[in-house]
Amino acid sequence: MSIAFQLHAVSWHTRGHRNFCWKRTCFSGCVHKLGNKWSNHIAPQRTHVNSLVYMLFDDFANKLQQTLSNVSKLQVFGDKDFQKALNNVRMALIDADANVKIVDDLISKVETNMKTAKIPRGVTKTQMFVKLVHDGLVDILGNKGTAERILSPAQQQRRFMFVGLQGSGKTTTIAKFAKLTLKKFPKTKILLVACDTRRPAAIEQLDILGKRVNCETFCAEEGADAVRVLEKALEYSVEQKFDYVFVDTAGRQVIDNDLMQELGRLEKIAKPDETLLVLDAMTGQEAANVAKKFAETVHVSGAVLTKLDSDTRGGAALSLSTISGCRIGFMGTSEDLDGLEPFYPDRIASRILGMGDIVTLVEKAQENVSEEEAKEMAKRMMEAKFTFEDFLKQLSFVSSMGSVGNMLKMIPGVGNKINSEEISKMEKKLKVAKVIIQSMTKEEKKNPDVFYKDATSKTRIERIRKGSGRSQEEIDDFFKTFKAAQAAMKKLGAFAKKNGNVETSEDMESNDFTGNRAERRKLAKTKESVPKNNIKKGFGK
Repeated sequence: MSIAFQLHAVSWHTRGHRNFCWKRTCFSGCVHKLGNKWSNHIAPQRTHVNSLVYMLFDDFANKLQQTLSNVSKLQVFGDKDFQKALNNVRMALIDADANVKIVDDLISKVETNMKTAKIPRGVTKTQMFVKLVHDGLVDILGNKGTAERILSPAQQQRRFMFVGLQGSGKTTTIAKFAKLTLKKFPKTKILLVACDTRRPAAIEQLDILGKRVNCETFCAEEGADAVRVLEKALEYSVEQKFDYVFVDTAGRQVIDNDLMQELGRLEKIAKPDETLLVLDAMTGQEAANVAKKFAETVHVSGAVLTKLDSDTRGGAALSLSTISGCRIGFMGTSEDLDGLEPFYPDRIASRILGMGDIVTLVEKAQENVSEEEAKEMAKRMMEAKFTFEDFLKQLSFVSSMGSVGNMLKMIPGVGNKINSEEISKMEKKLKVAKVIIQSMTKEEKKNPDVFYKDATSKTRIERIRKGSGRSQEEIDDFFKTFKAAQAAMKKLGAFAKKNGNVETSEDMESNDFTGNRAERRKLAKTKESVPKNNIKKGFGK
């Protein structure tokens, strides 16, 4: 099944997000068309390592998914097959740098449950095996609810202290956390406090990041006493009625007594609601030992794992919670200030096993599309209208969702079938399409027919080719792709009207429904022939 129609199918199961569903369907169509149409016209060689899209736990996930795929193909799942699959799961976990004791406990639990559990009717042994592996991963990744507890509304001022080793990404994480907080609670006031007075440029870095996320930063001179800086900052935060205070603390290359003593004093003064330990995922299971050391001095309430987008093994995440007792609350997924997400163990386990993560995909899309935009797009689809302006909006929407690769990983059965090189090609073509559209005039963006039916089409296309700096082949591919996307949107609009799954113009309280005559007549006849009390409105319930 294509990416577009997998997303399309998902939309019917999220009717509570009805305006979002059709927006998602539209953008998925664009991604699907771009991927299929353009993949044949791209040079096969890509030599730059940086062009590859590294996914969360890729190495580990690929090995597990291969094991489960082999198991699912078996007609009979005997004891030998079970032991072989169990051993493959064990080796995949060890190769991922998970703690050996944790691995052995998980394997023992899966083996015991597989032998003693009563398998429900309609469920095969292989399906039961997959479920037990999934549940085991959820257990070692940690309990649910950590992210929700940490990022909760401020009934009174809430204080956060961020601690960690130097180079873990602590200062950047504070800015990311501030942006995430403002996204969830837009009207709150956040104060960033620079208590890392020892590292050169640390204060300046936090100040710059604070401006980028529209937060005020309380700064002091380099070398100032961190304790005194915090005292003044807290006084200021109370006077100015800040809702949240995020405190940046000093880090070290290694843990030492001076660092721990300073953190202890800062914690006593701040009395933080949350003390978040920022850990570099690339350190593997050593992150768990670091967490235990910090927990001896400060009351660590949760962890933030950074650089998870580059950690293809996952040892830190697979060991941290069980060994140190420190629950992971958030994860860094990119260098962008939007690259911080709540860490949900059950969703991560599903992604690792190739089951997708539709809930996160829904949430991401809802964050990036307004109700008005969704209604307008649904209306235009019903009217069989799809312009370059609409196309550009869809491309921008895809970009706002983050990495195309990460997005595809959330779609069940899709992410593990598309390799990093294909994703890189797709992302490149999305950027090319945006450049071409942005080289058009306003009239051209609103009226695609001038490129297909107008006598001036050739000169227009030549002008755009020169203005965008793209090759003739890229230009030709773009227009072919747009035509295909336009046809797909038309079909989806017709399908929606036929099945009563998009609000009519009347439902949208619009008085200027201006679809083509044939569509208006068809709609009028439908309304006349169906009794009013049987007319479906909205997404039908």
